[in-house]
Amino acid sequence: MNRLVVALALLVLAFSPALVSHVHSQIITGCCGAQDGTVANPGFFFSAQPGMGIRRAGQSAWVFTSDGGAATVLFFNAGSTYFGIFQNEDTNTSPNSVASIQGANNGGYWSSVSPGYSLGAAAANGGQRSGWKYKTELTTIAAAASTNTVITIPANSLVYGVSVRVVTVIPTCATFTVTSATPARTWNTAAVNCAAGSTDTGVAGGMTVETAASVVTITPNAVPGAGTGQVRVTIHYFDVTPPTL
Repeated sequence: MNRLVVALALLVLAFSPALVSHVHSQIITGCCGAQDGTVANPGFFFSAQPGMGIRRAGQSAWVFTSDGGAATVLFFNAGSTYFGIFQNEDTNTSPNSVASIQGANNGGYWSSVSPGYSLGAAAANGGQRSGWKYKTELTTIAAAASTNTVITIPANSLVYGVSVRVVTVIPTCATFTVTSATPARTWNTAAVNCAAGSTDTGVAGGMTVETAASVVTITPNAVPGAGTGQVRVTIHYFDVTPPTL
């Protein structure tokens, strides 16, 4: 307890402008701690902005939080030469962003999108973006000659694969194919077995520019005896966003 009191007293002396004329370096030999904190009141905060600081979000999870604008973490060497920044949004309205910076230039962002990932320039540098994305659904295979997905391959996207996995056996059939239109493509590398657990990477169609949106079609070699089979279908594609200025 005594060591905790001393440690807290040293922290107050080090960071309180009312008590010292400038910041001193302090070596704390004991242990100190804080409450978990909340979004509005983090466990560790700064006097000039109490809503900004560090809090515990859960087991082995700590969060930098800010009550004014994007929560940002900067890494830099002596002076102001930043070489990394993490923040939850950027000026190009892309959430969950990570930027890599040289000097003080905010050149671009890597961000997670829903779903997939995106690389792009900051708004001040044009705002253009390139995204590696995917769409996925669990498709129930009808007792019919073919079944179309609900999800579509986006128009003007560059498609590099339509992968599949049989989640629930498709009754009666032995194999099936995976195709799309605009342009017409067969994606399966070989006829896919209708047994549960069968997979195909779906890259036989090659890198294809989709001129118009298209569903993915599952075509069994024989009409299924019941509409109980299920196939996970995932469209893997690349898209481009033109500059915004």
